[in-house]
Amino acid sequence: MNKNKLKHQMLREIESALEVVTSKMVILEALDQDSSCSGCCDLIDQLFMMHGSLDTLKKSTQRATLVVPVG
Repeated sequence: MNKNKLKHQMLREIESALEVVTSKMVILEALDQDSSCSGCCDLIDQLFMMHGSLDTLKKSTQRATLVVPVG
């Protein structure tokens, strides 16, 4: 397998991992919004930053995929 194919494989794996993280964030956000516990909304600022960072990483990964030659 050539290096560019390996790069694309790694980028696909990163994208897959980001999908997992995104789904975990949805769960974490729902847990944080549960008003039946004392820690309700204590992660609101951190979740906001995490969403921004995750979006930046997703976009960077998409751009990297476009930069690496196919084949």
